[in-house]
Amino acid sequence: MRRPGPRSSKSPPMGFLGRRPALMVVEPESLCWMAGRIVEARDGVTWAQEFARLPKLKAVARDDGTGLGKGVRLENARRRVAGLPEFDDTLDVFHTLREGGVP
Repeated sequence: MRRPGPRSSKSPPMGFLGRRPALMVVEPESLCWMAGRIVEARDGVTWAQEFARLPKLKAVARDDGTGLGKGVRLENARRRVAGLPEFDDTLDVFHTLREGGVP
């Protein structure tokens, strides 16, 4: 279910936290919730800071959000400069199918 637009009178879907941006990180195999917090923005800098808190992170499966993608690029660039291993980045299947109109 998509979030209603800014002029909509409909309530946002359950679990979105209204208009407050949030970062949520879930380990996909166990579905363990690694991080979840309300933030000022879901921009690239904020996501890069979140990824920096996970130094052993090896891979990210994500949606194609612009802030999230930029955060991946920023954190991998920081790791490259520091001589640390970068993490893999791939789009998840759920969001790809949903955006493609496949139920």
